[in-house]
Amino acid sequence: MVGRGGFHRIGFIVRAKSSLRKGHSVRRTIFLSSAKNEYESFEIVVAPDSTPINGVGLEFGDLVNKRARIGKEKIWCHVVGGIGSQSDVLFPYNSFWSIMARQRVATAQSFWVTVYVPDDAKSGNYRGKFLVTTKNAGSVNIVLSLRVWDFRLPARMHLKTHFMMKRRELKDLYPDLPDGRFEETIFRYRANLAEHRMSGQGNIAIPFRIVGGKRVLFDFRKFDGDMNILTKLGLNVYCLHLSDIDPHIDPSALSNLLSGLQRHLKRKRWLDLAYLHMGNNHLTIKSQAEMAKRASPGIRVVAEASDSRELIGQESLVDTWIIDCCRHRPKNLIGILRGRGEVWLDGACKDGRHGPLCWSREYVEIRRAFWRMWSMDMRGLVYDLALPTTRSKEPLIYTWEEGALNSVRLEIIRDGIEDYEYLSLLEEIVDDPKGTESMIRIGRRAEKLLRDIRAKCGHVNLGQARGEIAAILEAYSAGVPSES
Repeated sequence: MVGRGGFHRIGFIVRAKSSLRKGHSVRRTIFLSSAKNEYESFEIVVAPDSTPINGVGLEFGDLVNKRARIGKEKIWCHVVGGIGSQSDVLFPYNSFWSIMARQRVATAQSFWVTVYVPDDAKSGNYRGKFLVTTKNAGSVNIVLSLRVWDFRLPARMHLKTHFMMKRRELKDLYPDLPDGRFEETIFRYRANLAEHRMSGQGNIAIPFRIVGGKRVLFDFRKFDGDMNILTKLGLNVYCLHLSDIDPHIDPSALSNLLSGLQRHLKRKRWLDLAYLHMGNNHLTIKSQAEMAKRASPGIRVVAEASDSRELIGQESLVDTWIIDCCRHRPKNLIGILRGRGEVWLDGACKDGRHGPLCWSREYVEIRRAFWRMWSMDMRGLVYDLALPTTRSKEPLIYTWEEGALNSVRLEIIRDGIEDYEYLSLLEEIVDDPKGTESMIRIGRRAEKLLRDIRAKCGHVNLGQARGEIAAILEAYSAGVPSES
């Protein structure tokens, strides 16, 4: 988190903003805390005191303590650019646009800084400096103080994520790329999402072909290659959409398709990732779900909560419900759906309505959304409009040459997903207490803290709550013997 302090320099002002609290503050020291294998981000704003400043730049050094160091290569800086009246898109620091934006700053220029703590980092307090430079107003050192907690986040997150990035949508965004370079671009998007703790859907090779609406031919070679890469990167959901299959497919062929897919996923040990999303088909939602349960009972069935009327009395056919935040109030449906399967939130803005991840929200409110999701027992997040297509009014990723430009919101969403992981790891302590007296006391502390967070539906001081959770997880980690 970003801590308190103050700094004002003649010629320009440096302000910092964290997604853990509202507003900017003038600071001389930036305080962060992080687990191992965690990213943490903050914003730096450089503004002229009176006259415009030229050639603004940031230079970072290593983070060090008496025992170890975290190299400056683990600190990334992007220049925040504008889209219309919004400042959301992140440009690489040394890109042409970024260099031009930093040449002359008349009002303010924002920089987005991300620190990654490696999985093998040593715990403790680190300090480093970064230099804010200008060509006509001098320069100043800012101290970066980092607390590394003695526990680590896993590669696969507890919050299941479904961020739609269909191959055909990506192809429309890069129509002139030859096939080889297009495949490289898709890989960049996949790796970028994985780095942000998100599972991209729709860009995994389709493992079957349907002939004449009645015959299914399987070819798992490219599918297996994609899945092998993505599971190593942390993929936690693989979703098959019936809307992507010929809506007039013969029911027996569809049944064969589902049973064949299940056999393969089970053989490859990917069945725990598999979901089947009901969709556009000549069969009713109920008929689709019934067929799926017969042909592939190990693949969990996903349905929109808006389809619940069609499934009244047949709720056992559905394993996962998606609540569209722009059509329904989640609190109104959570009680109805409780005990009838997992609940996921669709967080994309639609029909002129703002979702919880919209760029109109304060940074802290975007991050707080994940604390509310955990408090309401939501186990997944769907965002179907992540790309800048004609359907998306609030994309999370923008196109850039042969790769992706991220947004401020994408960075904050990653921080929120990692916060959700803190809560989930704490929940595991409560659900699986150890036998020693000290561990039982830790479990009681964890239970009391989680009960308080849930009662307030995530409306807590995020920085303070993260610190309390981290202290408990660190104490628990220290008391659990390492596996030999």
